[in-house]
Amino acid sequence: MISKSTRHIEPFGLLASATSPARKSRTLRSTRFGPKQSRSASSSSSIRRETGPPLSSAIVSAGNGHLSNVIGNPLETSIALSHLIFDGTLDRYPGIKICAAHGGGYLPSYAARSDLGYKVRPDLCHGCAWGPIKKRPTEYLRQMYYDTMVFSEEGLRHLVAEVGADRLMIGTDYPYPWTSTSVEHVLDSPHLSDAQKAAILGGTAATLLGIAAA
Repeated sequence: MISKSTRHIEPFGLLASATSPARKSRTLRSTRFGPKQSRSASSSSSIRRETGPPLSSAIVSAGNGHLSNVIGNPLETSIALSHLIFDGTLDRYPGIKICAAHGGGYLPSYAARSDLGYKVRPDLCHGCAWGPIKKRPTEYLRQMYYDTMVFSEEGLRHLVAEVGADRLMIGTDYPYPWTSTSVEHVLDSPHLSDAQKAAILGGTAATLLGIAAA
């Protein structure tokens, strides 16, 4: 994964790479992924956290409901982002730009539990007041970016409330057939200003990638 990222981004001048939250049962907290993160941080490249087969696929794939995707994919995104936060990756590589799929998974909807965890189990959060990290866990949510694949007006409103409209970019999940109304989902939101909608539909991504907005 490290060699592929380096080979694809640097020689061809690409601006971002996509990676799964886990590879061969290793999550992003594994030190073997550090060189990729460090290289990306130094060059201000962005990394989209997309999903592969969920770590929990053996559990959630049983029965009806396509649960390995419906539950498993956002769950794995939530776990990946939590590892990046709690293991100090975002402190060690402050220049790295993370864009999470699935609207950040379940993490933005239950973020306050992360702040409470160190009080309940300080023995599992070694280090300073917040464990091995420099600030409140929920503060890191506004350090990352998220797509808008939350599928409802209320879901989008809540995501904006938790992370800020300036951290969102339109998500389509192309080429997968999850939605055909990605643009309308943003344009029809009564909770966003025209400027916020324009940013979500392209302005934020252009700024993040250092390209001219359309």
